[in-house]
Amino acid sequence: MSFLNSHGTALSYRTVCLQRRMLHALIIQTVIPTIVSFVPCFLAWLSPIFQINFGRTINLLGVISVAVFPFSDPLAIILCLPVLRNRFVYRRVKTRDQIPCVIYVSQNLTLSA
Repeated sequence: MSFLNSHGTALSYRTVCLQRRMLHALIIQTVIPTIVSFVPCFLAWLSPIFQINFGRTINLLGVISVAVFPFSDPLAIILCLPVLRNRFVYRRVKTRDQIPCVIYVSQNLTLSA
């Protein structure tokens, strides 16, 4: 961020915005595993120290968090970056009239009867 702030005139506005969004995406990509993976592990590890009995709830929480992580990590990146967000979220279905059509016409036309 300090490089982007100090060299703001050398970089285009679009590049600076893209780099900031990439930095935000990386921060989110760092926070998600911390919350989803490590918090249930720390709860399971610290609960016997403080004599807290979670029972089977901690097992269920751990399984759900491990199952949700592969889905939530790419989803956060898709929602953070506008190029990916526009590609996946605001996707339009093309109708037959919108599909580009290329017609090839040969230069050497010969007609035979």
